[in-house]
Amino acid sequence: MADNSSSHASANYDAEIAATLPYLDSFYWAAIDVARAVDGETTGNRRLQRWLDTGCGTGTFGVEAMRQFPDTEFTFADPSAAMLGIARERLGTNGAASFELADTRISRRIFRFDLSDSMPPLSGQGR
Repeated sequence: MADNSSSHASANYDAEIAATLPYLDSFYWAAIDVARAVDGETTGNRRLQRWLDTGCGTGTFGVEAMRQFPDTEFTFADPSAAMLGIARERLGTNGAASFELADTRISRRIFRFDLSDSMPPLSGQGR
């Protein structure tokens, strides 16, 4: 039985999603490209200070997002305590990331972020 709203148990989620959606990493790289545009990376005018990852799942997407944007503060939110626990273990608690057990009410606080995504976890395959 799943411990989240998907049909996959949290412990198996990444592998099963990668097998189910083998091209999902294309969406991942598109999201990173959008974040670069929002950040002003090409103009040198850095603007991306706070990023909200809604439905962060196990944090797979967050690993690369944090690597690409090391100066950005991240908030990872998910309605599943099990998924959020895996994300917390994967992403650490070094102060650059905070974690929030969240439901739809998080949208009321969305304006404190420069960017919000709803990216499902990815296969983790490179470009």
